[in-house]
Amino acid sequence: VYGTRARGLHQPQACHTSVESEAAALIEAICLLDPAGPYHLVGYGYGGVLAFEMARQMRVARRNVPFLAIAGSQPPEFEQERTGWLQSLTKAFR
Repeated sequence: VYGTRARGLHQPQACHTSVESEAAALIEAICLLDPAGPYHLVGYGYGGVLAFEMARQMRVARRNVPFLAIAGSQPPEFEQERTGWLQSLTKAFR
């Protein structure tokens, strides 16, 4: 189990400028620790948005992401569509 925190809040580095770049940096750090996976991702609030983006990027890279849990957040792609986002998320991970 690994936990992360936002860069720039408690470190001198600048904050990321996009969810995609922050997710990519977290993926790089996780894959250095565990290059083979599988990767079970959990996120709450903004961390849920990051976990979703990480899972999306990891699946594009053909990394094994068998589990994604999101609490207290909504994926950015479904922000405009308030209804049915859970079904869309489920379809994305079939």
